[in-house]
Amino acid sequence: MILLDISMPFMSGLEFLEIIKLDSEYSKIPVLVLTAHNDRGTIQKILQLGVSDYILKPIDPSKTFDRIQKLIDNL
Repeated sequence: MILLDISMPFMSGLEFLEIIKLDSEYSKIPVLVLTAHNDRGTIQKILQLGVSDYILKPIDPSKTFDRIQKLIDNL
């Protein structure tokens, strides 16, 4: 599983997603995106790139853990 923030130095999380989704070796890995970007365009792009789930910041630790556990249980 990959826990990914959209705002990163050197490469955005969206760029990273585009790269891994093109690689058959990595494209099946579940991705949980954490982001403070709640604009419609960013959310649509995240979903188009095939993420498993996303969480808007600020995060609630217990809810985040539950979402992570759900993704792990589905592996």
